Amino acid sequence: LRSVGVFSFLINLLMLTGPLFMLQVYDRVLASGSVPTLVALSIIVALLYAYFGFLEYVRARLMVRLGRRVEEELRGKVFDGVMEQVLRHGRAQGQQAIADLVTVRQYLSGQGPLAFLDMPWVVIYLAVLFLLHWLLGVLGLLAAASIFGLALLSERAARDAVGEAARALASANQLAEESRRNAEVARALGMHDSLRRRWIASQGEALDFHTIANDAAGGYGAFSKALRLLVQSGILAFGAFLAIGHEISAGTIIAASIIVSRALAPVEQAVANWQQFLSFRKASSRLQTLLAHLPTERPKTPLPAPTGRLQIENVSVTLPGVERPILQDLTFTLDAGGGIGIIGPTGAGKTTLGRLLVGIMAPTRGTVRLDGAELDQWHPDVLGKYIGYLPQEAQLFAGTVAANIARFAANADPSKVVEAAKLASVHEMITRLPGGYDADIGEAGLRLSAGQRQRLAL
Repeated sequence: LRSVGVFSFLINLLMLTGPLFMLQVYDRVLASGSVPTLVALSIIVALLYAYFGFLEYVRARLMVRLGRRVEEELRGKVFDGVMEQVLRHGRAQGQQAIADLVTVRQYLSGQGPLAFLDMPWVVIYLAVLFLLHWLLGVLGLLAAASIFGLALLSERAARDAVGEAARALASANQLAEESRRNAEVARALGMHDSLRRRWIASQGEALDFHTIANDAAGGYGAFSKALRLLVQSGILAFGAFLAIGHEISAGTIIAASIIVSRALAPVEQAVANWQQFLSFRKASSRLQTLLAHLPTERPKTPLPAPTGRLQIENVSVTLPGVERPILQDLTFTLDAGGGIGIIGPTGAGKTTLGRLLVGIMAPTRGTVRLDGAELDQWHPDVLGKYIGYLPQEAQLFAGTVAANIARFAANADPSKVVEAAKLASVHEMITRLPGGYDADIGEAGLRLSAGQRQRLAL
């Protein structure tokens, strides 16, 4: 980013090439009729503009890589944040978080930030105008203030609409994902049309707010562009008036027109990209909120492989907003090699207890210990290698049968994959599949029957 700032300094400095060239042509070349002077100036200008083009090219490439680096730095943390949100709250706006990350990258890789980097030069260009003539400087200053005021009005007009559009779009995306995931149930129970109407209504609400925001930004952007063109022509007219009074030269008229155009360009560009800036700001805010709740990973001292002694000590679990605890003062011990069955009516807390035992959730009070150590003393990925967990709904991942059995471990031993399948009595079932262990089971194992998915999950 510092490098981009240096390039922006040089680029804006080279922007003075045009007005200085016109000033020399009108005040010196035309007055003296010197063709060699004109040729020499033209060669110098050509070289400066070639250098300008090279710097613009490099600056654009730097911004693209800046956006890419931000995404590379954040994508792993965003993934962790989405997963943590699911574990803590049972829900997550996964698609929204990914879309926000893309929005941040695209904005940083585009022209929007360059307008803000060029903004300090507005003051310098206006100072040059004041040097040419103080009245030209005043006119340019009033124009810049007017266009900047339009930017603030545009932000105020579009701010709420952008936020509501993002909320409605997230709701529509969530509904679409739920409908896609539960398509069989929707078709079997005649819910297709109802879900379709809900999605269209939610998507339409997002579209309405997007339209409001875009109309506001587009209107102010068009007005600011018209104002800039008017000011540029006004500078020419006012400069001609000053030249008639012999207060400035003819070359100063053209130079002032070019300078005021360049002075207002960053402000106008900021107004034109204001909608993208608002979306970037909203996306950044949501990502910061997501990552703020991400627990800090601290190095953990490696513990020996657990033998399997499980201790539940005075465990109670209470959900937020629910007065009655799901589990209360639960205590028992299970030695290695032993087994225990939990029975009870729906809502008794059996599933919650299972989630406690594997470390998916933490108790409100009390401790869960494995070989005397609380579960949070292990890194989740390390502890998970020693735990088998089969929830009520078998959960598989897109990929091959072997990859799912190996938990997508890199360089998994094929012989251990086959051994695990035999222990679960699914080896014969797998070999009957087209492709066997290398068969692609599809998203969530949809290419398998429900019974096959359960046995493979086991």
